Amino acid sequence: MDDTFDRKSVERLWNEYIFHRPEDIRDRYADTPIFENDKKVAPLQAADFWAWWVREWSDRGAPQRILRHDFEEFAKPSIRRSPRVTLDIEFTEEQFLPTLARMARRQSGREVIILPP
Repeated sequence: MDDTFDRKSVERLWNEYIFHRPEDIRDRYADTPIFENDKKVAPLQAADFWAWWVREWSDRGAPQRILRHDFEEFAKPSIRRSPRVTLDIEFTEEQFLPTLARMARRQSGREVIILPP
């Protein structure tokens, strides 16, 4: 996560959340989130960049640009374009949690419990 002013509250809330999980499943949760400087960590820069554009396009009433990954305004016009490959994955609400559980099960080799909302 981005190392911002709310780091302490996130850490406190995370620990409190884990404390209130049933003891037999606490080890299935990751450790406290890691905080890094977004000026030095490229994945955080990319996430900030993407989030800014998604909000910008939504505010402009142009959400179709999100699906097209339409960064035309950002790119320099003199740069020669090479073909870009993108992959968008879309889930319904009903598909999301079972898919996430299946992915976690494959990566961890452990059973995954989906808690009710």
